[in-house]
Amino acid sequence: MKMHHDHVAIITSDPERLRAWYAEKLGFELLQEWTVEAMPGIALSYIGRDGFKLEIIGALPDSRTDADRENPIANLAAGYNHFGIRVEDIEVVMEDVQEKGVTVLMPLTKVPQASIIGAMIMDIDGNLVEFIQKL
Repeated sequence: MKMHHDHVAIITSDPERLRAWYAEKLGFELLQEWTVEAMPGIALSYIGRDGFKLEIIGALPDSRTDADRENPIANLAAGYNHFGIRVEDIEVVMEDVQEKGVTVLMPLTKVPQASIIGAMIMDIDGNLVEFIQKL
């Protein structure tokens, strides 16, 4: 089963400022913008260049509780959030990781606004890993 790097997500209080910095300093371009009903008020976008892509998640308050840290939707605060791995068959990948004892934090979720099906796990150190399959 092939896996490919897809994106790194960065959470910020000012997405326009952060996108402008990456455009100015590194030559990144805006690739896509969207919103997700499950995340009201949150602006999402992809920026990138040369096949490398960042997901900018913006305009978020930093008000997490301890319980929120295990919820990938609630686990949103300034800084590094997760990395995404694009896979060819997300159902097979998720079955495989579950068979290996990995806890699934976000089950298979269709996000047509971003043209993906996604699922999320947490590694042993608490880092979030998202698997995505293109629709």
